[in-house]
Amino acid sequence: MSQLTVEGFIGLTGPDLAQLTSVSTEDSMLDPDHLVWDVDDKPDSWVTTETDGRRHIQQAIQEVMELGHIDVARVHESENDELVDVTLVVGE
Repeated sequence: MSQLTVEGFIGLTGPDLAQLTSVSTEDSMLDPDHLVWDVDDKPDSWVTTETDGRRHIQQAIQEVMELGHIDVARVHESENDELVDVTLVVGE
């Protein structure tokens, strides 16, 4: 999972880091204007930039994985051992 970017985890790109150069975050959870971040009682330190969104999502992914709610069931690699995709297991 350390090789998987936030963009890859939320489905904006595949796991290949090279794909990050042309990815659009508009209307995704990384967009600070996305409805997920637009809540009435948000703290002043809430998401205002794409970097903030990435940090909050990364922290959330780490927390649910540490709690055992999400785990990697299988890592899919190409014939030359490049990461292609992962299958996740979502627990209780």
